[in-house]
Amino acid sequence: MRLAYVVHLPAVVIALCAGPAVAQGQAGVRTAASQVLQVVGNSEIRPTYDAHVEGGYAFVSHNEGVAILDVHDPTDPTRVAGVRTDGPAFGVEVVSNTAYLVSYRDGLVLADVENPREPRVLGRYRELNGGYQVLVDGDYAYVTQDQGGLAIIRIDDAAAPALVARVDHGGAGKGLAKHGAFLYVAVRGRGLVVVDVSEPSQPEDLGHVPNTGRARNLDIQGSLLFLGCHTGRKAVFDISDPASPQELHTFDDGGEAYQVMASGDVLVIADYLRGPQVWDISNPSRPSLLAQAEGFEAHSAYYDGSYVYITDVSGFYVLQLIEAGSLSAVPGI
Repeated sequence: MRLAYVVHLPAVVIALCAGPAVAQGQAGVRTAASQVLQVVGNSEIRPTYDAHVEGGYAFVSHNEGVAILDVHDPTDPTRVAGVRTDGPAFGVEVVSNTAYLVSYRDGLVLADVENPREPRVLGRYRELNGGYQVLVDGDYAYVTQDQGGLAIIRIDDAAAPALVARVDHGGAGKGLAKHGAFLYVAVRGRGLVVVDVSEPSQPEDLGHVPNTGRARNLDIQGSLLFLGCHTGRKAVFDISDPASPQELHTFDDGGEAYQVMASGDVLVIADYLRGPQVWDISNPSRPSLLAQAEGFEAHSAYYDGSYVYITDVSGFYVLQLIEAGSLSAVPGI
């Protein structure tokens, strides 16, 4: 059984989180008072890097491409199909029945997943330099790379994706998010970079946000940008002025935030060192930690409103945020 070691901080404002003292609970689970993250299902595909969940299926990237898992029953993720790539696939996004896969050696791969059990490759753009993450908006895919910066690829003809522009940020591109005509890119060594993509074929690098040099991943909800960094720093920015993000709050718990995802009043963070975390962001300038599951080396987190899906060095996991008193053993995990 994979044990989710849990820390809960009820209504505590986090400025510097080192973890509270908690009692040792039943079955190896440490709990405080209210909510915990419990593992309810898993798949032994390993390692896994990124996941997108839609329509009862999880699209999970791994060393040989993307596995498609039936998660209609979250306690029993079942592999039903997949798309193979040449080498590891790190990023995956699904938009309008098309999956967009970023492979380190195979470039950007487009696949028809209208029937997830019978995916069909539509086209490829191979000329990437270590593709890492992909964001799709309209007729364009924005792809970060380990070398060569940001690639902007036109995808309206799925059989023949075409490069329209590159932006060299001077470092390895990691996560990215878009707000209106502005793209925000986490660039290792430089920080949070703002790019004007009002004309995708002529992008303009507007500069970077100071003191964000170890930026790793980000997400945007409304006019708020949530940033995770290699150093354990997490920050919230107001992007009401898209070209000039203003920091609202920052906190550091000593981890390494690989990915963040905001959904309503919840922020889910995949932390490689401290495991998945769930934060209450109902007051974004004063976020509070709800629950944390230790014992993971998390790469990404996807939250669908009911379950947290984690990609990890040792597999793919489905977790649920529940009341501490409801904790129970899940057979087979």
